Amino acid sequence: MKKQLLIAAVAATFTTVAMADIAISGAAKFNAKDGVYTHEADLKIVGKSGNTSVTINIELDDGDDNMGIDLEDAYLTTSVAGVKVKMGAWRSGKSELTQTSDPAERVNVSTTFGGLSLAYEDKGSSNSTTIGGSLAGVKVSHKINQNTSTESKASGTMGGVNVAVHSKEDSAGATNTAVTLSTEVQGITLTYVTLSNDTTVTNDGFMGKQVVAAGDDAQAFGIKTAIAGNTVAFKAITVGTVDTNKVIVTRKLGGGATFEATYVDKDGSDATLDLELAVKF
Repeated sequence: MKKQLLIAAVAATFTTVAMADIAISGAAKFNAKDGVYTHEADLKIVGKSGNTSVTINIELDDGDDNMGIDLEDAYLTTSVAGVKVKMGAWRSGKSELTQTSDPAERVNVSTTFGGLSLAYEDKGSSNSTTIGGSLAGVKVSHKINQNTSTESKASGTMGGVNVAVHSKEDSAGATNTAVTLSTEVQGITLTYVTLSNDTTVTNDGFMGKQVVAAGDDAQAFGIKTAIAGNTVAFKAITVGTVDTNKVIVTRKLGGGATFEATYVDKDGSDATLDLELAVKF
C-alpha cells in the first residue's frame, strides 16, 4: 500500500511539472566602440495558465549598479467574456515620435466589435482611450490622452509603396507629425522618413535615437540590400542643419549569432565604428 502511494505521489509530481507552461527567451548584444566595451542583455519569462499569462522582462546591462538586475516589465494578461485585460507595469514602445518609456503601473482593457477596436488605459493619475479599425485597407487609430494630447495613426499600401503617418497634437495645438514611405525594387528596400515638429521630439525609429529640437524638423533616406551573404544598409539623416551618414553591415553567423558593423559620420564629430555581436534565444 505504501509503495502504491509513493508511486501515485511521484506520478502526481511529474504531472504537475508537465502541466506547467513556462517559456524563457532572451537576447544579448556585446559592443566595441572606440575602445569602449559595453553589453546589453534581456531575459523574458512567460508563465501561462489557460488564457491567463504573466510576463516578466529582466534587464542586465552594464549600466546597472554592480551589474544589478533591473525589472523592466511585470504584467498579467487575461480575457474575460471577449474583453482583454492587461494589468501591471510595462514600457511603452518606440516610434518616430517617441522613445521607449520607463515602466509605469497601469490597467488596459480592450475589446473589438463590428470591425472596430476599443481600448481604455488607466495609469491612476491619467487615462487614455483609443479607437481603431480598417478602412479600405488602411489601418487607422485615434488616441485621446486625458487633458493633454491626441494621437492619430494611419498605415497602408498605395501603388506598391507602404505609407505610415503618425501625428500628435497637444492641448495647446502644437503638432508633431512623422511620415514614413518604403518600397522594394528588385531586392532593394528604399525608405524615406520626414518629421515636422512644433515641440521637441525625443524619438527612436528609422533614424535611431534622436532629440529633435522644436522647429528643427528631420528627414532620412535609406537603402538596404543583400550583398554576398551580408545585409548592407545606408542611411542619410538630417536633423535641423546637422547631417549624419550611416553604413550598417549585418551578417548572420553560425550558432545563431549575428555580427553587425556600424560606421557613423556626423557633422562636427569624429567618425565612429561600432562592432556588435548579438544573439537571441
